Amino acid sequence: MRDIRKIIQEEIENYIKSFVTDSDLKELERELDSLFSDVGIDINFTRHFLDRVNDERNGKDITIDELRSIFKRVYAKYKKDLLNLDNGFEGVIKSYKSNINVPFRLQWDRKNKELDLINKTVMRKKNFKTSNPILPVRESVDSFFKEGEGFLKKLEKTEQKNWGGGDVYKMDVNDDKFIHFTSFSNVDKILSSGRLNSGGNDFSSFAISTTYGVNSPKVQNTKLKEPQAIIFTTTEAPNGDNFAEEVTWKGGVGLKDAKHISFEEAVSMLNKTPERLPSPDDDSVIYYNSLEESEGDYLKVYHGTMNKKLPSIKSRGLESSMGYHNPEWYMVSTDFESALFHANGNEEEETIPVIEYKIPIKDGRWYGDPYFWPSYDRGVSSKWFSLKEVIPSEYIVKVHEIPYNNFIEQKRKGF
Repeated sequence: MRDIRKIIQEEIENYIKSFVTDSDLKELERELDSLFSDVGIDINFTRHFLDRVNDERNGKDITIDELRSIFKRVYAKYKKDLLNLDNGFEGVIKSYKSNINVPFRLQWDRKNKELDLINKTVMRKKNFKTSNPILPVRESVDSFFKEGEGFLKKLEKTEQKNWGGGDVYKMDVNDDKFIHFTSFSNVDKILSSGRLNSGGNDFSSFAISTTYGVNSPKVQNTKLKEPQAIIFTTTEAPNGDNFAEEVTWKGGVGLKDAKHISFEEAVSMLNKTPERLPSPDDDSVIYYNSLEESEGDYLKVYHGTMNKKLPSIKSRGLESSMGYHNPEWYMVSTDFESALFHANGNEEEETIPVIEYKIPIKDGRWYGDPYFWPSYDRGVSSKWFSLKEVIPSEYIVKVHEIPYNNFIEQKRKGF
């Protein structure tokens, strides 16, 4: 029988080893500072971070190796994005695999001319709640990814849920290629027309993404005689929620760089797509066209308001009552109807104001950087935006004065 004293000593040593020490964090800081140095970011861990990393409320101990892996993923995915965020920006780095959450703040260091990424605290908690923006990371390759791949490169997770409860990702249509299965007799017809299902708006056309799509014969090609495939690109963003087995355009889609490939080649490509949705049966993808919004470097949006607020908006600009770090406090929309619905007034007023803006944008991919957070896409022609900073009054194109009865009618219809 083993000596009870040795057993106790081993338990104590193992308990001590599980602790992250001050020297452990300082060593990790030095390692990460070296990694982030090429983009001018300095990593800092607070005293509270050290206290909380060893807190028993974490359940399973948080290890230095887990922290190292998370911050390497932050470097790989967000190193350039961090530089474009405001001084004082607060967010949460979140690992969905390990359930580790790291609230942080960005602070410009004038003395050293670098951006400090100050990690305020840390906790392992699955349902961590925050009103701040989340930077999701994936620090290891999950089982559904092919060996050597798996990190989402073109797909970007949003905070939205689709109608079935699955996660919603977004992707630039210009970064994808699509495969459409058809019969041999239709190949030349499609290639010569340059469209799928051209000639009407009462039906949809379908294809599969070569980025995250899957081969699903029961959905895609069981009824085809002599099945063939066409691979193509397009600048037309698919509509609504799209899934691993099917991408949809209402009323057809124009094709670019379309060519005929064999059925076998298409299936092989779909079996080797470089990315995978974590839950292919539930998760969906919404598309946007980064080039479409940046053409002309302007974006037209509307804001519905009330008459007594107009003088302030015209003099001080459009301000957010909830601050500028909430990506879900929507203030403007690309469709007039949503803005009118969210306006305010009473029957004593003859008209209700809706302000039209023409906003210069620096980055079409983000639908209006630096003024907006990424959009909430409600459909082909309806996007809602939350503000990242005040919209200057100089961008007002027109104030639409809408009759009160029309306003009430829009309230009745909804948006």
